[in-house]
Amino acid sequence: MEASTGYTCAVKYRGRKPTFDVEPLHRTSELLSMGMSPAAISAEVGIPRATVYRIKGDPAKAVTLLEAWGIA
Repeated sequence: MEASTGYTCAVKYRGRKPTFDVEPLHRTSELLSMGMSPAAISAEVGIPRATVYRIKGDPAKAVTLLEAWGIA
């Protein structure tokens, strides 16, 4: 006899929904390339400072995350 959980998972868990979309991502990348500080970028773009650091550390992962959520 098999145990059943009562549901099936059709979509893989993607984690928490991103706090940014395509436009803030591009603007953040642009400002980072200009040498602006993460704190100043956070204030100007309107996203959390930790998110700016994540985008700075791995921009490709940020794009992949948006694609996984269907935002990009």
